[in-house]
Amino acid sequence: MPPADADLCLLSAVDVAAAIRARKVSPIEVFEAVATRIQALNPQLNAFCTLALDQAREAARGAEDALARNADLGPLHGVPVAVKDDLPVAGLLCTEGSRLYADRRASHDALAVARLRAAGAIVLGKTNLPEFGHKGTTDNLLFGVSRNPWNLQCTPGGSSGGSAAAVAAGLAYLALGTDIAGSVRIPAAYCGIVGHKPSLGRVPRVMPGITINLLDTTWVIGPMARTVQDAALMLRVLAGPDERDPFALPHLGKKDFDFSGELHGLRIAWSPSPTRGPVDPSAARAAEIAVQVLTAQGVQVEEMGARLDPPVNALRALFSAGAAGAFRDDFPQLCGQLSPTFAEFVSQGLTVTLDQCVAAQVAASAFIERMAAVFGRYDLLATPTTAVPAFSTDLAWGPDHVNGQAIDPQLGWFFTWPFNLTGHPAVSVPCGWSQDGMPYGLQLIGRRGADGLVLRAAAAIEAARPGPHRKLPAWTEQAALEMPRGEAG
Repeated sequence: MPPADADLCLLSAVDVAAAIRARKVSPIEVFEAVATRIQALNPQLNAFCTLALDQAREAARGAEDALARNADLGPLHGVPVAVKDDLPVAGLLCTEGSRLYADRRASHDALAVARLRAAGAIVLGKTNLPEFGHKGTTDNLLFGVSRNPWNLQCTPGGSSGGSAAAVAAGLAYLALGTDIAGSVRIPAAYCGIVGHKPSLGRVPRVMPGITINLLDTTWVIGPMARTVQDAALMLRVLAGPDERDPFALPHLGKKDFDFSGELHGLRIAWSPSPTRGPVDPSAARAAEIAVQVLTAQGVQVEEMGARLDPPVNALRALFSAGAAGAFRDDFPQLCGQLSPTFAEFVSQGLTVTLDQCVAAQVAASAFIERMAAVFGRYDLLATPTTAVPAFSTDLAWGPDHVNGQAIDPQLGWFFTWPFNLTGHPAVSVPCGWSQDGMPYGLQLIGRRGADGLVLRAAAAIEAARPGPHRKLPAWTEQAALEMPRGEAG
């Protein structure tokens, strides 16, 4: 017998793909279970901003037909997935969370979406984000606030907050996110899932029909999943060269996805705060305990004494100036249509000079050299993903104090952004719980190109400290139970 709907929706992507291939459950059964759960839980979570359930149902029927024909099946055959609303999906809205693009429909799939489809995945719809992905929480004037399934009063993080909430709550097995300063890893940490920011170029950033800056080296496309194995499966589908992205890397080898390999002799640098900012002691302790479990496998973990001094003003200048560039001429006329925090962000960017942009690039280059020195001695760097657990959706940017110390509410409460400046791969893996029952994340960073090693170490931590090892709050299952059975539409 197939599992009950709730159990089926919370299976790993690896397991549900295997069950479909073994004909233990059909693509239609999987889709209908997930669609019913979306209809039950999405009104509270606001994870999806655009649904395409009719199209997805047709795709599921096509996947069932392919099984009946004994056709060649891709590794994600029949697996429902979600796509962040800054990545185009042909025929669907692609609003980027902005009222300026409220009616824009994509004419083509992003390459990442096309690769998921080619692997057999079924696209359920688009997930919410802050306007143009400009901050670490998820709300906008077009679709409203997204919420954390572990506590509806808390943010799921951002900017891929809708994707993280959908995966955590069982509304999708996998989701695509994008990451400029932590937008995959922050929401992964806050929702208790795995979020991988690949090495720059590992997943080509090709989006036909959408104007993008391919020379911006801070933003990447990455997988979001409930397990490391799921994230790795998704990365295998997404990765591979494409001439349209000048930074695109060659294919990963099979050994990069062999998680049975020895970790003995690996050297990991531990930093409770790579930015030297304040951190909640429980967040730091949860991450440190998680990374220390690897010592049982012969891994050396040492606290890093050297100062990294990542250039926060460099990221702020480059990111805000990039955002302002698209609105420089029309900002006075458009300002009233923008989210207040995005308007504030653009205003900051409009004051950045050319000299400051050049200085920011030089500062980022110096930081890359310092990170090269770290990876000359260590194989991985481990940090908490964030300085604090998930906080109230009422905060426009984020907290302005940690442990009684004032911080920058835009960038001071997470430790992800330095590694967007360098292009290193980084993953957030669940590592524990706050006193209030909110998930914590451990961030692992590796040398450029070492995505396989980063994921292998994360998998070892996950196996030793399985998380979130708690059931979702009662409201999720109650809402799912109350939803009428049958085709959700």
